[in-house]
This record gives sequence, C-alpha cells and structure tokens, in this order.
Amino acid sequence: MVLQPLTGLTKKGLWHSHLSRGLVHNGRAYTSFLGDDVPEQLNKESINSWLRERKGWKQDDHAIRKEFCFPTFRNAIVFVNRIAGLADEMDHHPDIDVRYDKVQLRLYSHDAGGVTERDLALAQAIDHSTSAA
Repeated sequence: MVLQPLTGLTKKGLWHSHLSRGLVHNGRAYTSFLGDDVPEQLNKESINSWLRERKGWKQDDHAIRKEFCFPTFRNAIVFVNRIAGLADEMDHHPDIDVRYDKVQLRLYSHDAGGVTERDLALAQAIDHSTSAA
C-alpha cells in the first residue's frame, strides 16, 4: 500500500502530511500522531490533584470540562469568541457546546487519548482570561 501525502492551505500557511513521516508546515517538519511527539496522557492522580485546585473543572471520561453561565446569549458568544482566540494562540482547541446562556468546554488531547499538560495549560489560560472563572 502506498500512502499519499495530504496537502492543504491554512491561515498559518501551507502544510502537507505523510502518515509515515509526519507533518510539514511551511518547510518545518513536525511529527504526526504516529511519531514520537505525542503528548503524554496524565494519570488520574495528577488530574485529580489539578482539579482540586481549580474551581468548576470536573473530569468527564477522558477529558476535563467546565460549564460557564452568562446573563445573555450574546455574552455567551462573546466568551466563546474569546476562547477561540486563546485556542488558536495555543494551537489546541476545546469542544464547545453552547446552550443559550450556558457554555460547556471540554478539553482533551485526541492524539494522546486523554488529558495532557496541554489541556491543563489551556484550562488555566481560560480561567485566567475570563471573569466567569
């Protein structure tokens, strides 16, 4: 079987991927999820220790989640847009569920199959940047 490279154009530039060799973005090589750069999934003790020090975050299967409540739908969407900016800056994107005045964020690293340091860093950035934390 011959693997064909995938190519695309993103806002950050040209990328292409070959599953056996990783990802190349603007000429810089990155290892794909099949390589050695997969973030390490945190153990339950590490996650629970982090959760005890954070208001509102809970474990949800292989993820962490938090629900934020706002006075209006518009406020909820403004919050989602703020999170989108953070997520793009960190190149790590949460699952976002908007239900009128409630926003639920769910964080996990697909490539690691669970919660990693990346997820905790994004959660901390979200809490730090919002008054709803």
